[in-house]
Amino acid sequence: MKKGVLFIWVFIVFTVFIFGCKKNNPTAPAAEPTQIPAAEDTLTATATITPGDCATITQTASPVLSPSSTCTATRTATRTATRTRTPAATATSTRTATRTITRTITNTVTLTHTSSNTPNATQTYVAAAATQTAVAVPVYSSQFGASGTGNGQFNLPAGITVIGSNVYVCDRNNKRIQQFTTAGNYVRQWGNSTTFVNPQGIDGYAGTGEDVVFITDSTKIKKFGISGTTPTYYGASAESFGGGSNGAWGGTMATVTSDSFYFVPDTDNNLIKKMDLSNVKQSQFGTAGTGTGQLNYPCAIAPDNKTTTQYFYVADTFNHRVHKFTAGGTHVLTWGSLGSTNGKFNTPYGIAVDSMGFVYVSDTMNNRIQKFDSSGNYLSKWGSGGTGNGQFDFPGAIYITGNVFYIVDGYNHRVQKFTY
Repeated sequence: MKKGVLFIWVFIVFTVFIFGCKKNNPTAPAAEPTQIPAAEDTLTATATITPGDCATITQTASPVLSPSSTCTATRTATRTATRTRTPAATATSTRTATRTITRTITNTVTLTHTSSNTPNATQTYVAAAATQTAVAVPVYSSQFGASGTGNGQFNLPAGITVIGSNVYVCDRNNKRIQQFTTAGNYVRQWGNSTTFVNPQGIDGYAGTGEDVVFITDSTKIKKFGISGTTPTYYGASAESFGGGSNGAWGGTMATVTSDSFYFVPDTDNNLIKKMDLSNVKQSQFGTAGTGTGQLNYPCAIAPDNKTTTQYFYVADTFNHRVHKFTAGGTHVLTWGSLGSTNGKFNTPYGIAVDSMGFVYVSDTMNNRIQKFDSSGNYLSKWGSGGTGNGQFDFPGAIYITGNVFYIVDGYNHRVQKFTY
């Protein structure tokens, strides 16, 4: 009997002990820790981006970004929190915060990645904006011409045009027109001091029966058919150009549009004149002055597109700027001023527009060519003063066909060819 009572008592004590221990010995915390220790606060990397390259970058604790046009930065922060209860028991909780950031980057950009690792895994991202896009310029290809009076030589060449597979150049002080292949090989010449006074600008078109050019020659525009062995002279315009103190500079760079007209600056009179293909004036626009849309010795004009002309760009030479007009002569915008920094000019003399609508200007006294978009924003430049390949001494007329640029290098007595 005593042994039975003792056994029951021991069983009750043991049971109470076991249940009490289980109640005070949890296997995990009741909730996640209220705060996970923060990850590293700031990661900074600098990358030099080369236009055209592309790679995907994963950003780690100490990243170095490779050249890339599109960079993806990824940061993962992992922390372990420990919570202790009484009686002694330990539970471990792991929390991971991940954020993926994508940014398109051009050239050199600094990325700053700030990570605040709270229970809600809140992260922020700050990146410098891409600040510059590299703009390509044509590179020197070849040249033809030299100082002299012989075949293929020049004495202050001026205007230039390309018709089919031939290049035509106004050899101004030799008072003649010279014809070359597009590779720069001499073909023929015509004219002398009886034919020309001061041949300065030239442009034309490939006709169904014959090719035709219009040449500005002092106060007149002269028309030639050039398909035969000997060019055919069709006469001069009745309309006079120039007449001021520099009358011999009356008409400079002409341009023909496919709607059966050509346009030419009446340089001394500060006008732009529209002529039909019979050399009869149709209209004119422009006034002398320095104000908005006014002209001071305009030397060149270029259409935005010869097929469907909407705008003209005019080199306002002595005002050291460029104007944009509608095809009807309404002023749209002006850019440039006297200077030598980017976007400024010193006596702009030649102007042309490529098939993409970019505008190229001969910045003559600065011995360089500058490139702009159709809104007059500066993009790039090339050239410097000198006699070497790609250098200039009084660059003048520009003619663009496809990705090929012909630039008259006046006082170097040559034509230089550039390509993209």
